[in-house]
Amino acid sequence: MFNNFLKNKRQLLIATVLLLFGACKQSEFYDKSQLLNASSTPSAVDTGGGIIVPPIVTPPIVTVPGIILYDRKELFTQSIFKDGDVDILWMIDNSGSMANKQKRLSESLGIFIDKFLDKNINFRMAITTTDGTNLFNGKMIGDANKLTSSYLTEVGKANFMAYFQAIVKVGTNGSGIEQGLKTSTTFFDRYAASFLRTDANLAIVEISDEEDQSDKAVGVYLDKLYALKSSKGKVKVYSVVTKTLPDDHTLSDSIGNRYILASQTTGATSSEIKNDFSTILLDIGNSIVSLVDSFALAEAPYNNVVKVFVNKTEVLSGWTFDIATHSIKFNSNSIPVEGATIEINYQVKASVLGAI
Repeated sequence: MFNNFLKNKRQLLIATVLLLFGACKQSEFYDKSQLLNASSTPSAVDTGGGIIVPPIVTPPIVTVPGIILYDRKELFTQSIFKDGDVDILWMIDNSGSMANKQKRLSESLGIFIDKFLDKNINFRMAITTTDGTNLFNGKMIGDANKLTSSYLTEVGKANFMAYFQAIVKVGTNGSGIEQGLKTSTTFFDRYAASFLRTDANLAIVEISDEEDQSDKAVGVYLDKLYALKSSKGKVKVYSVVTKTLPDDHTLSDSIGNRYILASQTTGATSSEIKNDFSTILLDIGNSIVSLVDSFALAEAPYNNVVKVFVNKTEVLSGWTFDIATHSIKFNSNSIPVEGATIEINYQVKASVLGAI
């Protein structure tokens, strides 16, 4: 009998350990930083351009065999935008192969600025390079105070453009190990306090003819950028990179897959650096301008399906969903009244929430 007692006790102990182990693994499966229980309420963040509530993520549900989906809900408050605020970092490759590309970029910047002037965008810009060596890693090139909409108004477009077009020619003496994602995030380590505005959208434009050679995963750098804003949807990483290799390509050319991934993940455009810069910058300018009157989602919805509610009533028309930027934009005759609550519901695959 005593032996049976010990045997049963051991079985009970083993069962308890297995139960606890399973519970730990299950809790690890959920994204704890995102999940909210039924009694919790996300804290709202006043961004100056309307109130954004961090996305609510429910426990996973399986609606498609083999695919785990999370329900997400994002809340916004409609504001009437008179001026859109956008902070822009230009990350420009300064390695030996970039002289001609910098020249083409400089010559095409006018069309980019014209888009901002047309929409009365309140912009602030800065420039850094791909040189990730200790002395230059994330270092600002030129004077960011001369790359703002207020400075343009003060000195006139001609004087502003003369400076802007000159300063983007960052030179070709930088390191041959291009680390644009690293230098972009280090720039904000250095200057976020003085450069970034709390209520502004953030756009990073990565321009390089070679692959990013930063030492960390792309997701690590994106997480650092996301942490700068109240919502992931306010961060976009555009890229102008090598996307195809011609037969006569040089050893200095390589496809910028990591930059392209950063663009795809943040819902921004990626362009071929060999193409016409006027067209490229026009597209980027249009996309950045659209940020100020759209509601950008933190993630890409599964199957591009979203539901939109205004003041708790579902709205089936009067808005469009931009697949590329995963953002909602209301038609001009259907914009909710100022102060209205916009709720956007959608689902994401579990893998989207994981590390990149």
